[in-house]
Amino acid sequence: MKKRYRLLALVLLALTLLGTVLPVSAASSTADIDPVLALENYLEVFFYVDDHGFGRLNNMPSNGFWTDAEVLELFIDAYERVGDKKYLEVAEQFYKGIIQRRGKSWSWNEYNDDVFWMCLATARLAKHTGDKEQINLAKLNWNMCFSRAWDTEYYGGGLWWKQNAEVMSKNGCVNGPGAMSALAIYELTGEKKYLDHAIEIVDWMCGKLLTPTGRFLDNIDINGKINEWTNTGNQGNVIGPCTTLYKLTGDGKYRQWATAAANHALTLDLWNEGGNSGDTIGGKGLLARQLGYFYRECEGINSNTKRNIRVKMLQVAKDAWNNQNSQGIIWGTLKNKTVEDLLTNNTPLDSSNPNTTLSSHASWGCSAAVSWFLQTPGLLPIDNKPADTTAAPSTTAKPEEDLTPEEPQEPGFPVAGFFTPIVVAVVLSVSGVLLVGGGTVAVILILRKKKK
Repeated sequence: MKKRYRLLALVLLALTLLGTVLPVSAASSTADIDPVLALENYLEVFFYVDDHGFGRLNNMPSNGFWTDAEVLELFIDAYERVGDKKYLEVAEQFYKGIIQRRGKSWSWNEYNDDVFWMCLATARLAKHTGDKEQINLAKLNWNMCFSRAWDTEYYGGGLWWKQNAEVMSKNGCVNGPGAMSALAIYELTGEKKYLDHAIEIVDWMCGKLLTPTGRFLDNIDINGKINEWTNTGNQGNVIGPCTTLYKLTGDGKYRQWATAAANHALTLDLWNEGGNSGDTIGGKGLLARQLGYFYRECEGINSNTKRNIRVKMLQVAKDAWNNQNSQGIIWGTLKNKTVEDLLTNNTPLDSSNPNTTLSSHASWGCSAAVSWFLQTPGLLPIDNKPADTTAAPSTTAKPEEDLTPEEPQEPGFPVAGFFTPIVVAVVLSVSGVLLVGGGTVAVILILRKKKK
């Protein structure tokens, strides 16, 4: 009997210790995430300015014109979300490096999505710099690309993805940035034709490629065949322009489309999707940008949708943070520990393309986690400031309409959004108290029994 009592006492003591440790670790799991430190680590490892004052990135794909644009957007995000002007300076230096390498006319690039991505990044940069040349470059290149890509002969509209392709197709990855760049130029210049073009692009792509459940299909080709593949970055290509159009027009269908696309995005593998491709390894950063924008800026979002976005983004952010390597950088498969030799690791991402490796795409692949931290609700002080109750109400946004699809349950949990970090901390803290008390009482009773 004595051995049995001793074993019971040891088990209770172990549970007591566990109950005291778990609440601390759970409560601090998201509080430890530092988006600014992640950004600084990224810049320390990858960004530099050459002897001529041009910003460069180490370990960036040499043919990555659109990836250049998206990392430029990351730097602009950093300035907008953190507020430190040094990040705007980084963006300007990097942009000068892009222009030095790529030129001012981008008609040489046969991928129309690449051109639109750079137009978007350029217009966003010009919003903060006021640089007239940047504004003109965004407009001239957008006009060139739209004139060659927009087509109404096949399926009533849509932008062609690539010039001179064996099989022409109209893809989400070109129509999304085509619309977002038009809207950025419109907000910059006030020229209504860009708003009108954005509306026709979004109305076409959501009519042809967006399912009622919010899944954004990849493309429809010239023969009418639809590729039903979807990915994280592409979901952002619906959320972004629809959010802006709802803000500008108040038309509820744009909020409906953005909400459906956001809800579907939460059902995807936000940790590891895209890990075997040089293009999509950074795509989660695109989605994070648009999910964060939708969460903050789209008035009248269903509360369940907002909660689900916050919970899921925090889950992903926590796992990504815990998987950084000793340099503080995080590879795009966010649920796996980042290898220490990332900058020299020549493991192919795609077996069919040995030139696409971890090392050759390191700065692109590691940009996704930084974007995720910057956009996740509640991780930056800017998200925790009291709401400005003196601000005038929107003149365009309509009241809540019954357009939001039924909210999906949070994967793996019986009630969507129930296990927020705060609730987890409270539950575990209470459990710890009960275990401590119960363990102490049990040990006292055992010792009394032994004395008798």
